[in-house]
Amino acid sequence: ILIVIFNLPLFILNLDYLKTLVFVMLFFCGSISAQVTLPSIEKNIQVNSEGVSFTLPVVLKPSFQTINDSIKVYFNIQGDFSGLQANILALLRNTLNKHEECGERLSVNSSRLTPHVTKARLEMSIRFQKWTCIELFGRDHPNKLFSQSGDLTFLLTPEFDKSQLILSPELESINASGLMSPILESDYMKDKVQEVLERDVSGKLKLLLPEELSNVEVSRIEFKNANGQLHLILNSHIIVSSEEFLSLINKIRND
Repeated sequence: ILIVIFNLPLFILNLDYLKTLVFVMLFFCGSISAQVTLPSIEKNIQVNSEGVSFTLPVVLKPSFQTINDSIKVYFNIQGDFSGLQANILALLRNTLNKHEECGERLSVNSSRLTPHVTKARLEMSIRFQKWTCIELFGRDHPNKLFSQSGDLTFLLTPEFDKSQLILSPELESINASGLMSPILESDYMKDKVQEVLERDVSGKLKLLLPEELSNVEVSRIEFKNANGQLHLILNSHIIVSSEEFLSLINKIRND
């Protein structure tokens, strides 16, 4: 069994050497060889949204093994989402908060994003007010009709589609009464949360893998609890020819 661990950074890996290694493995190692680990690739995904700025560190750990005349390439990804946890309230307020002088006013009072088994739990506290205006002497005078608060919780499920991470919110619970209950139960809140996730998370993390890997097979995708911090785990693989493998490694190295 041939086991090779590269100690060189990926950006200076010699592709001719790698090509020779693949040839040796295909020729001498039988139908299935040992798995070869390549150097990790670290990326810092920058999120900037209406005054909110933070990074999402991502580590890509590629490896491969030869199977008959093909190469099975593994891509294991781990992402640190603690920056999203620290800034989720500001992101939600940017999208959900609204203030109409003579109409509806909605504000996100608090929010919390935490690991929950293999998903993430998003808890939100919302205040909703309804105002009307009476015109006197040519001016509108606001008058508050009612003000209510409520809590709602979403479970966020990570999914992977065509090289892009998708976070799908699912309403878990609502704690509200009166006029507030139907507001929180409507699709409005879910759609707004989805908008935040797509714009500030999925949109930034698209193409975690090269476009050529849009058809990778995902064996594991989930959130995990890293001492209270939210981390993403994504394991995938694809079978390619030796020529495609070398092109793929070159693409990853130069991205």
